[in-house]
Amino acid sequence: MVTLGVAERRDVAKGRLYFKPPSLLRLEQASPQEELLITDGQMLWWYIPGKQEVYQYSTETFGKELRLLGEVLQGLKGARNNFTITYKDIPESAAYQLLLKPDPPWKDIDRLELSIRKKDFLIEQVDIINTIGGLTRFMLSDVREDQLLQKELFSFTPPSGTKIIVK
Repeated sequence: MVTLGVAERRDVAKGRLYFKPPSLLRLEQASPQEELLITDGQMLWWYIPGKQEVYQYSTETFGKELRLLGEVLQGLKGARNNFTITYKDIPESAAYQLLLKPDPPWKDIDRLELSIRKKDFLIEQVDIINTIGGLTRFMLSDVREDQLLQKELFSFTPPSGTKIIVK
C-alpha cells in the first residue's frame, strides 16, 4: 500500500488471489474492506467499491513488484539470477525458510522471506519487507494449480459513477 501512495496500515486482509503466468494477477480482498487489485500486465487497477474510487497505474510503476510476485507464484524460476538466497532449515518446522535479497538492491524492497512446506514444496507464506521495515504478508492456502482462468478475469472496466484517479 505504501508503494501505491497510501499510508501504511496493519490490517489483516482476507481474500482470493488469482494468477496466470507470466503477469496476469487478480487480488480480491473481502475484508477488512472490499477491494480489488487487478492487472492485465499493462495496466494495474486498484478498485475500492465502498469509496467508488479506482486508482489506475501503469505497470511500469510496479514492474519489479509484479515480476517479483510472478516469480514467486511460478516457483522462483530464475531467482538465482535476481536474488541472493539464504536457506534456513528449522528441523522441528514443517516448512523450509528462504530469505531472498534483491541483487542488485532495489529501491523499495529489502527482502522476501518464504515458507515452503517440506511435504510437497508448496509456498505457504510470502513476506515482502520494504526498506523501511513495512511488511506485506501473503498466507497461501487452498492452492490450486492448472485451473483454466479466462483472460477476462484479469480485465477491469470501472463501474458507472466510479471516480478514476490516474497515478
